[in-house]
Amino acid sequence: MQRELSPSTVLSVAYSGSKGTHLVRSLDLNQPPPGPGDLSARRPYPDYGSIFFTESGGNSNFNALEVSVNRRLSHSFSLLASYTYSKSIDDTSAFLGTISDKNFPQNSHDYRAERALSSFDMRQRFTAAYSYSLPGHALWNRNFELRGIATAQSGQPMTPILLGDNSNTGNTGGIFGSDRPNLVGDPHLSQPTVQEWFNTAAFAVAPPYQFGNAGRNILTGPGLVTFDLALSRRFRVREGMSMQFDLEGFNLFNRANFDLPQLYVDDPATFVRIFSAQAPRQIQFAMRTSW
Repeated sequence: MQRELSPSTVLSVAYSGSKGTHLVRSLDLNQPPPGPGDLSARRPYPDYGSIFFTESGGNSNFNALEVSVNRRLSHSFSLLASYTYSKSIDDTSAFLGTISDKNFPQNSHDYRAERALSSFDMRQRFTAAYSYSLPGHALWNRNFELRGIATAQSGQPMTPILLGDNSNTGNTGGIFGSDRPNLVGDPHLSQPTVQEWFNTAAFAVAPPYQFGNAGRNILTGPGLVTFDLALSRRFRVREGMSMQFDLEGFNLFNRANFDLPQLYVDDPATFVRIFSAQAPRQIQFAMRTSW
């Protein structure tokens, strides 16, 4: 649906949805059931180790509300702003593992337990791009332009896992799966810090030879907010040729946009701690010649 707010401004509201079937997913075709003793004796094919198997059996579902405002250049100002409220669900989000999720089942014989938020789910996202030509026609203040991009978005889902093969099923990490812990409480904190982004007491290692009951992508990492701004001035050199000088600032307010915390529950020294962040404020000068 679209609504004209003024001769130069249009408001749009839209729904977007998609359904994916027969998507590529991976599993261990030779994973034994949990239990003590040698793995080989419990494997479906005792003469082989773990078998990385790929099939077209994945499913996904995406729904989104999209709102945008588009103001065409008028009175020296233009704006394109958009807001998305969405939810993406699947049982695997990529062919191989990522930092946030293994994209490999804990239990290769129960793929239904993998259905959860997608690794790339971003519940809310707002972006705005704008430009403004500063008024003035004198020699010292003409041909100035201010441009900017603002971005704010929710955090990325994550899966808590174990370093060790607690279930004794071949979940040794790498390209194969990892065991998960038991969820025994509320992992969310009202005031998370880089030393404890989640409540560590909400997780416990499952008893030996059992899969953990914690689901896939049950945690959400830090969000992101950035403001980029550029001030430029164009000089006419001669007919058909001009030069433009830009002063550009990225993450102008120097906000700490943290990376994902550590996710290994059985490593208490690092679990849910954050050790890095994205780029701080950066200022640069640029020059362009056009002819």
